[in-house]
Amino acid sequence: MKKIALILGCLFAATILVVAVLVAVLVPARYSTAHVPTRTRGFDIQSVDVMKYSRDTAREKLGDSSFDSVIDEQVKSIAELGATHVAIGTPYDPEFLPFLKRWVAAARKYNLSVWFRGNFSGWEGWFEYPRLTRAQHVVLVGKFIRSNPDLFQDGDIFSPCPECENGGSGDPRKTGDVDAYRQFLTDEFDVSNDAFLDIGKKVESGYFSMNSDVAHLIMDKGTIARLGGIVSIDHYVKDVSSMNDAIAYFSGLGAQVVVSEFGAPIPDLNGNMSQDDQAKFVASLFSVFYRNNQVVRGVNYWVVQGGSTAILNDNGTKRLAFDTVKEYYKAPLLMGTVVDAAGMPLQGAQVSLQEAGYSGTTDRWGNYEVFAPFIPDTLVISREGFASTTMEVQRAALSINSTTTLAALHPTMAYRIQSFLFGIRERFGW
Repeated sequence: MKKIALILGCLFAATILVVAVLVAVLVPARYSTAHVPTRTRGFDIQSVDVMKYSRDTAREKLGDSSFDSVIDEQVKSIAELGATHVAIGTPYDPEFLPFLKRWVAAARKYNLSVWFRGNFSGWEGWFEYPRLTRAQHVVLVGKFIRSNPDLFQDGDIFSPCPECENGGSGDPRKTGDVDAYRQFLTDEFDVSNDAFLDIGKKVESGYFSMNSDVAHLIMDKGTIARLGGIVSIDHYVKDVSSMNDAIAYFSGLGAQVVVSEFGAPIPDLNGNMSQDDQAKFVASLFSVFYRNNQVVRGVNYWVVQGGSTAILNDNGTKRLAFDTVKEYYKAPLLMGTVVDAAGMPLQGAQVSLQEAGYSGTTDRWGNYEVFAPFIPDTLVISREGFASTTMEVQRAALSINSTTTLAALHPTMAYRIQSFLFGIRERFGW
């Protein structure tokens, strides 16, 4: 009897050992869902422009200290939106440097990066300045950066020459000097980057915003590569399809797209709009950016106050479109992991938000990250060969890393065995 018991004991131990080995070899540990998000906001660059006050009033308000309260209120409102940058259009000339510093100081106060979208007044003849040549402009850009290292912080953006087609040697659509224009942009790009390297600041340079028609002419694949892979367009549209078409075109050339100016209404394009109409149209534009968020690196709403597209009234009160911008700039992050019944991550599962119109897929670890501008919304997760699942997304659940298990529709015997072994592993903590 003792011998039989000993044999049975050995067989039992051997069985346990075999099962443990099978579990260890065939079934991986459940993947941890505590992954670090790759993005913390919908767009890397979320900006609002203050050109109507930072450039147009630069000389008028240069010595007016009471204007600081206006600067503060505008920048504070932009920070409230969830913006990462405030786009400042103050000229780079020495005359206007004190005014520019007041705007920059307000940005730092509210923890915003600055998108420098000014220019030297002589390029377009602002404030009666004499016109500049391209060669003069390149020299001035390098000198301006090196002479003002304290003006910049890591994370800022510097545009040496926004809408260059409006000044200098003229619009290349009319002059035909396409190659010379491309060379000028690359010279500006290089001198800016060299200068920021010299002062030890990690500032992104380039972002040569231009009319979409100019960009179609100038920004070929080679030029895009030379200018950091970015195409920056100032694009006001009559309908959203025009915006989508522009993004698709430059994406097809391998570019990351930055929409450096957009907004509504532009009376010549959109006519007059009520607050409600403006908010709905701006939302439709954001929807295009949102659905293309792997291509659209950044957006800059034009303007916060003072123009037909403003999201603040002249008295500082908020228009309905203010909340529309805020809805996208502060869209909460929804994260999760999709696995099968064996605990294996499911790559390529389709993740969709019905209200927002988002559609994406899980990565090799089964992870997904999606920004949800509309709450509540319905999240649908599906994959070929598995039963789909639907969840109602509420704001309270957005900070939680969730794991979703999809059941196989036609599980094979090997899959059943792996699922069984996974259950053993989970139960005993192996």
